[in-house]
Amino acid sequence: YSNAEQFIANVEIAHFGENPIANASPYWRLVDTSGKVIASGDLASRSIPIGKNIPLGAVKYDLSSIAKASALKLIVGLKGTTFENDWDFWVYPSMVSTNVPKGITISHDWTETESILEKGGKVLFMPRKADLDWKSPPLDWIPAFWNRLMNPAWARMLGLWIDKTHPALADFPTDSFNDWQWTELVRNTRAMNLDLLPKGIQPIVQPIDDWNRNYKLGLVFEAKVGNGKLLVSTPDVENSLDKRPVACQLRRSLLDYM
Repeated sequence: YSNAEQFIANVEIAHFGENPIANASPYWRLVDTSGKVIASGDLASRSIPIGKNIPLGAVKYDLSSIAKASALKLIVGLKGTTFENDWDFWVYPSMVSTNVPKGITISHDWTETESILEKGGKVLFMPRKADLDWKSPPLDWIPAFWNRLMNPAWARMLGLWIDKTHPALADFPTDSFNDWQWTELVRNTRAMNLDLLPKGIQPIVQPIDDWNRNYKLGLVFEAKVGNGKLLVSTPDVENSLDKRPVACQLRRSLLDYM
C-alpha cells in the first residue's frame, strides 16, 4: 500500500468447534514491528454458527498517518477467547524523491562505471539483463518445489538471505527472508553470479540458489573498487516508480545510504 490509500480488509471466520459461538465480539488491531498498536477497533457482535466464510465485517483505516515506510500487522480475534489470526502488510510513502544525490552516478554500462570508480567516484550499478551471462540466472518469485531436477528450468530460487540490519536497507523495512514485499523486486529479475569475485564479498541481499547448482548470487551488494565505491542492484529501481512503491522505496534507501 501507499499512505495515500485506505486500508480495507473484509473479515470472515471459519468455525468448526463443537457448538456455535453465541454473542461473539470480534476485534482488530494494527501493530508495528515493535508491537505498538497503531489503530484498533471492534466489529459488530454476532452469533457464529458452525461453518466457513461467515462475514464479520470490514476493517477500514486511513493510511495517511503512516509517514514513513512501515511493516505492519493486522490482527483479528474474538474477545474472551484465544482465537486470533494475523497478516503482514507494508505501507510506503506516496511521495518519495527519486533524485540522485550529488556525487553519485547511476549507470547500466560497466565501461562507464569502471571509469568513474577509477577516479574515486560512487556508482549505483544496475546491469542490463543482456549483459549478464547465463550463469547469472533469472529468479523465481516463489521458491522452486523440491528442486529443479524434478522440474528443470533456468529460473530457480529457494528464497533470499537478507542482512536486514544493513544501513542500505535502513528505510526499507524487511525481515531476514523474502516476504511478500520482495515479490515485485525479484519478478523478471536476474541475479548476478559472484562465484569469481573475492570470497569476502557478502551480499546485502543474496538469492539462495537451488542446491543442485548452488551459485553464489547477489541481488544487492557493495564493494570497494580501487578508490571508488560500488553498489550493485540487479532489480529495476528506475522505471515506472510512480506505480511501483516498493521499488521506489528501495531506490531511496540505497541512494540515501550511498
